[in-house]
Amino acid sequence: MKPLLGLSLLLLLSLSGCRINYALAGGEEDESIPDIYMEGLTQIQTSEGSNAVVITADRASLFSEEGETIFHSLEFRETGRDGSLLRRGTAGQVRLMDNDDADLSGGVMIESFEDDVAIEGDAFSWKDKKQYLSAPEESTVRMVRQDKTEIAGSGFHADFRLNEIGFDRSVRGVITVED
Repeated sequence: MKPLLGLSLLLLLSLSGCRINYALAGGEEDESIPDIYMEGLTQIQTSEGSNAVVITADRASLFSEEGETIFHSLEFRETGRDGSLLRRGTAGQVRLMDNDDADLSGGVMIESFEDDVAIEGDAFSWKDKKQYLSAPEESTVRMVRQDKTEIAGSGFHADFRLNEIGFDRSVRGVITVED
């Protein structure tokens, strides 16, 4: 009878979403243990009248108390309602907060087919409400267009509400102008 009671208690705890606090049991609780851990993740976001976004990641860890999810080896693709590829990107790691702000690192590439531009760098920070993308001051960011225009520099920042992109220093590159 006791094994059945123990199994019932374990099942009840797992179904209720409770976490066991190991610190109360005399051990140290490891704050780095995620609430949810996933491998081989594919997430599809769609809504009527909107673009579809497909996110894949080798691993993802959800930390409820911190309000963040960490993705490893992330790739995303955004398609229009007609199925055309609008944007795609990759990052070694993405730390996504509950407010949709994100820190991207580990060789980041974002390509927009609508705007005919690819942006590459080691790390970026995204502020969702402000629609603002930036890179660390010392980090070099490279922008490339289909017409072979290529600009690189440090101190990258982009305000997508104002449609402004800039570099603070060490800017170099080639701008192609058609006749």
